[in-house]
Amino acid sequence: MPEGVREIEFQAIDTLGKLWNFKLSCRAGGHPKPVITGQWLSFVKDKGVKVGDNVTISHQNNGTNEGQYSISVSRKVFNVLATLPA
Repeated sequence: MPEGVREIEFQAIDTLGKLWNFKLSCRAGGHPKPVITGQWLSFVKDKGVKVGDNVTISHQNNGTNEGQYSISVSRKVFNVLATLPA
């Protein structure tokens, strides 16, 4: 995040093309871990995210100033990391 900014709102598109609204916040008091809110809990429930899954948020420059964020979930299946389609 830019210096001095404690929260940003962004949208990310999942592997099925659904758009999700999130907010990334850094807590006061020097707590090192950021927090994601907004539709985060709905995303987790909708995708069936479980402990041990990997959630990846990436940014692609699509020729605009904002670009586009994408979000996906991966899970180890038979010791192989697989991206979930839903």
